[in-house]
Amino acid sequence: AACAGSSKSNPEGLDAILDSRFDGNTHQTQKLEFDVTFRHKKLGIGLRKSASGVAVESVQAKDLLTRVMPGDEVLSVGSKSLSGVPLSSAISTISSCPRPMVI
Repeated sequence: AACAGSSKSNPEGLDAILDSRFDGNTHQTQKLEFDVTFRHKKLGIGLRKSASGVAVESVQAKDLLTRVMPGDEVLSVGSKSLSGVPLSSAISTISSCPRPMVI
């Protein structure tokens, strides 16, 4: 199933989002993986194609503004990897997954 593993017990819910944030002290990029659980059909984020697959383009949901940022890579939906997946396929996978969904 495309969404297998989407019922992880992490209460905050993105095995799937890789966060590349600038470290102002060392001038290096830090990589951090984290989970976000989406409980509603609309995610409140815009997605775009990226070099490695899919990235966050915009964040509309106010409750995500402190956790998800434009440029964050979406690595997986549940246990399904989005690495190298076309944007249309990623959106289809996300749309078809039951909520709550971990990405």
